Formats: sequence, structure tokens, C-alpha cells
Amino acid sequence: MKKQEQILVVDNDIKTLDQIQTCLWQNNFHVTISRNYITTIKSLEKYHFNLIVVGDLKPENSCLELTRHIVKEYKDSEIVIMTASTNEKTITTFSSLGITFFISKPFHEKQFVCTIYAALRHIRKVRSIVIDKASSMFKYKFVGVSKSVRRVTEDIRTFANSDVPILISGETGTGKEIVANRIHMAGNRWDKPFVPVNCSTLGTLAESEFFGHTKGAFTGAGTTSLGYAGAADRGTLFLDEVCDLPTNTQTKLLRFLDSGEYYSVGSNSCRKADARIICATNCDLKERVKQGRFRQDLYYRIAGVTIYVEPLRSRPEDIPHLVGYFLEMYSNMQNRRRSISPRALDALTRYLWPGNVRELKQTIYALTLSCRECEIDYPDVIHHIGLVDISIPEKYHDMKEKAINDFDAAYFTKLQGLTKGSLKQALEISGMHKKNFYEKLKHCNLSWKMIK
Repeated sequence: MKKQEQILVVDNDIKTLDQIQTCLWQNNFHVTISRNYITTIKSLEKYHFNLIVVGDLKPENSCLELTRHIVKEYKDSEIVIMTASTNEKTITTFSSLGITFFISKPFHEKQFVCTIYAALRHIRKVRSIVIDKASSMFKYKFVGVSKSVRRVTEDIRTFANSDVPILISGETGTGKEIVANRIHMAGNRWDKPFVPVNCSTLGTLAESEFFGHTKGAFTGAGTTSLGYAGAADRGTLFLDEVCDLPTNTQTKLLRFLDSGEYYSVGSNSCRKADARIICATNCDLKERVKQGRFRQDLYYRIAGVTIYVEPLRSRPEDIPHLVGYFLEMYSNMQNRRRSISPRALDALTRYLWPGNVRELKQTIYALTLSCRECEIDYPDVIHHIGLVDISIPEKYHDMKEKAINDFDAAYFTKLQGLTKGSLKQALEISGMHKKNFYEKLKHCNLSWKMIK
């Protein structure tokens, strides 16, 4: 084993430090020792340590103060507490800081080394989870620059760490599940299960699929199942197309939302699960309530916050960014660089995309597979989406206003870069009055601070 794990050991007893240093060196660890608070702080500022063993220090509260400092400033280092006072009060105090590993003095060297290995393995696991989270965030990235996308992104940031029920509405293919997953990954349940359920596919087995069943509860029930509710315990349960949930299951879902309690099919035992609920629908749920097809009390229970995802045709400015994102994704998958010509990109931008982002994603995938050249060109695009729906003429006034807005956005963005954010210099270069300057920014849904 290579000497690569950096360990800092802090204790006021030199004999204990010598024993630990020899023991860890024999097990191929790099070891730094410290006998007091000040020396330890200097070592932490100078070097990075994978693991820090905090022993007894004088005065007595120095150990706790040092641990608090490490927890706050060095979050990527694991901590092991080594003390002769391993009573309930001590363990409770340090556990409240997130400490899970303790060594009691006097210790056996083999037991000490096992604890060190366990602590190091724990931090590697935490790091791998963080990496997986980052990968998942990339996989479920909500791409775009439109006002609509900025609003949805702000909603994700605002409500991620709460448990308020969220209803996401929008047409099929707009990315409702991506929004739900982003909320889950940005919240405090990110390392727990995200369980998506398409309610339109549950049919007559909805209750069993949702709440689980016992073995032999019905024909074909060969094993006991926790159901989606049990599988999402401590995580997030995402109910897609919730408008298609059968009426009898709606009643039981309401009880589950209120108390977290549910009964599996064939069981008299009450189960409990702590799951955050995020729902999505492509229909008008309020209209379903009026028609008596969806419970009114359930609607108000799941719609604590409503997030609307606009169709792609309403935010064409997002299309070039989505195209670039999908091209990069499929280029990496296929290990072949792909680009797109301006004319081809213009055709994709003008298309109405009835299938929304999902249709765009599949189209880019098909183009990366079928195009023989590195650059996707106009003929390649029209081969897939056709000519009929590429462009619908707009009114002169609408097209003129859009062109002016595009010019203004480009102008102010360039102006901000030239002036490095100096408003005074920007007013001098543009020759505009401050009032008119801000009115134009407001008209374009921009602000001087947000322009990058």
C-alpha cells in the first residue's frame, strides 16, 4: 500500500502520540502529530489531512473547540475523537457535531487501526456520493436562458430544502420530471431515493403498486412488496400524471400525505414512511376537480406550490442552448465531435416542437447517428422535421419588436463587458439618459447587475 493517506493526530500526551505515530507508520500512513491547539491550527492551514484524530487537550474544553473549528472549516476531513472520557454526555456532545467515530483510552493498537480504516472508508463513500450527486445534476440539468427557465430555476432554489408539496404542470415532454429531480437533488434528501411513478400506467393494480402488498394477498403476489411509498422512505416520491390516479387510491394517498401512514394490500399492520411528495400533471387539475374526477381536498394538499413549465414553442431562445447541450451529451456518448451549421440551427429554432424538449432531444440524437459529416447541416434537419412546420409567418410588428429586443439585449451585454459593469461609463458610451437606460433594460427583462 502506498503512503498516501494524510493523518493528523492531536493529543497532549507525548507517549500516546509516539505510540500512535509508530503504529500508523507501520500501516503505511503519513502521520503528523500536534500537542496543542495553536500548533494544530497552523498545521491545518498549511496541509490537507484526510483524517484528524482529536485527543485530550488542555484546558479541557480545547478538544471541543478544536472539533467545532474543524467541522466548520475543513468539511472534507473525517474526525475521530480519542478520549478517556467516553461517557454518554461526551458522546452526545460530539455526535451533535456529526462525529461518528470514537476511540477510548487506553486502546488496543489493532482496534485503533481498524477504526482509522473505517473512518477513511466512510469519507471515501461520502465523496463518491457527492460525485454521484454532481453527475446526476448534470444528467438532469434544466437548460435555458429564457425568463421562464430563470423563474423555474429560482423556484427550485427556493423550495428545495423544504418539504412543501409541489405540483409541476406543463405539456408532455417539457421536462417536468427533470424539474422534480433537480428539486430532490438540491434539497436535504439528495442522498436518499428519488422514486418516479407514472400514475397513468398503474391501472387496477394502483393500490398494490403504490402501497405494496403481502405475500399471497392476491393471485400472482408471490412475494411481499413495500410499494412505491415504502421505497421512497426518507426520499422523494414523484407522481407523474397524477391526474390519472384512480379515485379510491386518491383517498388513500390523502391519508398518506397527512400522516405518512398506509396499509399494504392484504395486511392489517399500519406502516409509515417519510417521503416528500412532488406531483406533475399535463392536464388542468382544477377542471378535473369540477368534473368530480379528482378530489378537491387532495388537489389543495398536493398543490402547496405550483411550478409551471412553459412549452418549448413559447421560449425559442432556449432552443440553441438545448441543441448545444444535447450535441455535447451525444458527442461524449458516441466519442465523436458534432457541430451544427447556423442554417440548420435556425431551422430547429423556428420549428414549433409539439413534443417539446423530449422531441428535440430525440431529434438531435437521430441527427448525430444519421449525419455522416461532423457538422449537421440544413438538409439533415429537414429530413427529420420536414418543411411544412418549419416556419409560420409572424406579424410585421411582432417580428420587428423581437428584432429590436434581440439587438438591445446584445448591445447591453456587450456594453457591460466593455465597461466592466461601470454604469457611469456605460451611460457615456451609449449617450442615453439614465432613466431611458433603465426603462430599456426593464423592457427587455434585463437588469444591469444580471448581464454577464
